[in-house]
Amino acid sequence: MENKTNKPESFFKNNHREGFTWKDSLFIHGLLTLVIFLIGEVFKTVLYILIPVLLAGEDPDFVQTFRFYAPFIFYWIIVILFCLIVKSNRPILKSFWRGLKGNTVPKYLLGLLMGFGLNALCIGAAVLHQDIRIYWPGISAGAILPFMILAVAVAVQCGAEEILYRGYYFQRLRKGYKSPAFAVLINPVIFLLGHVFNPGATVLALLNVYLIGVAMSLMLFYFDSLWLVLAFHATWNFSQDVFFGLPNSGIIHNYSIGKLDKSAVRDSFFYSANFGVEGTGFVTVMLLALILVLFLIIRKSKKTPTDIWAK
Repeated sequence: MENKTNKPESFFKNNHREGFTWKDSLFIHGLLTLVIFLIGEVFKTVLYILIPVLLAGEDPDFVQTFRFYAPFIFYWIIVILFCLIVKSNRPILKSFWRGLKGNTVPKYLLGLLMGFGLNALCIGAAVLHQDIRIYWPGISAGAILPFMILAVAVAVQCGAEEILYRGYYFQRLRKGYKSPAFAVLINPVIFLLGHVFNPGATVLALLNVYLIGVAMSLMLFYFDSLWLVLAFHATWNFSQDVFFGLPNSGIIHNYSIGKLDKSAVRDSFFYSANFGVEGTGFVTVMLLALILVLFLIIRKSKKTPTDIWAK
């Protein structure tokens, strides 16, 4: 007769990779990810205070936007230092550079195109449904440099989130658990928690944050490229905020090329006045479709991504 008391032990044994210890637990590294996030928030405050002082006299709209994105450089520093100091985390550093086969310039460019294209499609649906109106005052020659600086600053912010969630936490889950599903489905939970207190956050908006985290995890798995995911995230945020002038996950910045006519904004299936396109049912449908397509492609191709933990 089967001993039922052994079932939980057998389940975890069958799902853990060889050499698994409590230090490889999803809970341990989930907690460490949150700790890194909180430490990053503390250090960000320093630059957040200094930037307006250092850029006194510059366009206040540019300064307000730049001071939000640029301080995320501390996440890069903290994550890289943590991986260097803790010997067991050093293989993760390989995934930031050429340790993943898909970390190439063409994949990075593909990520830029995918992020901009998907976001533009979602925003275009809201425009066509007449939930928002965007006007274009034009860009002067003097605005080109600030525009380029913000492009880099947004890439810094998105890259910081990606090396923390799809870099550190995703790879620690891949080390501890045999099934990639653990990494794909669990790491976006921490990503979601980082957006809980965003202005205008609703259950639907947070669901979409989770779903885009799942989609980016599947991209990382299929394309074997953290660079592609970083680029996707960067152009999603940049196009939404700096290019079209819409809220970025509920956060509104003043500097943008396109301007939102606030008098024409209305809530609908295609647009959330408080959270932007990310808080809508249309984005939910689009993300579910993207996840399904990626899942079917992965299942059919049976691709095996780089195992940075292989001896």
